[in-house]
Amino acid sequence: MNLVATRTGRCSASVQTVEGIEQHRDYLFHNALGRIRDREAAEDAVQDSFLAAFAGADRFTGAACQRTWLTAILKHKVCDQVRRTCRDRALFEPTTPRDCDDLDRRGIDDFASAQDVNPSVALERKELRVAIEKAISRLPHRMAKAFSLYECDNHSGREVRETLNVSENNLWIMLHRARKQLRDDLLPWYSAAA
Repeated sequence: MNLVATRTGRCSASVQTVEGIEQHRDYLFHNALGRIRDREAAEDAVQDSFLAAFAGADRFTGAACQRTWLTAILKHKVCDQVRRTCRDRALFEPTTPRDCDDLDRRGIDDFASAQDVNPSVALERKELRVAIEKAISRLPHRMAKAFSLYECDNHSGREVRETLNVSENNLWIMLHRARKQLRDDLLPWYSAAA
C-alpha cells in the first residue's frame, strides 16, 4: 500500500513495499546532503535509513507521514555518520600537540621526538616564534607586559591586574588591542607561509 495523504493532512501508510519507501529517496538524499555535504556519506546515510525503516516497519503506526518518519530515521543516521567520521578522524590524525594544554599532557620528550621527524616543521616553528617575539617587542611596554603575562606565562587575569595595577576592564582592553596589533603584524608572515 502506498502513502495516501488526506485533506486533513494526516497520512496513512504501511511500509510493506520497496516502492513505498523508494519514492522518498531524492528528498532524503538532498536532506542528508544538506546536513553532511558529502555525496557518498549522504548516500550511505539514506541507505542506512532505508535498512532501518525496513527493519522497523512493524513499529510504523501511520501516526505521521511516511516521509516524516523516514526523515526522523535519517536524522539519526546522519548523526551516526558524523560521529563515525569524527571518531575515524581522531584515530588517524597526527598526534602532535596543538596548544599548551596538549604540551602539558604529553611529555617534552614526546614533543621533541615528533619535531625531530620533520626538520621543516621545526624550522617553520622557529621562524614563527621569532616573528611573534618581534611583533610583541613592537607593542607598547605595558601592553606587551600584560599580553606576555596573561597569554605566554599563563597568569590569571587577577594576577596580571595586580602586577600592572590596572582595572579589569583596562586589562581586557589592553589584551584585545595587543591581539589585534599582533594579528595585523603577523598577517604578512601567515600570508607568506600559506
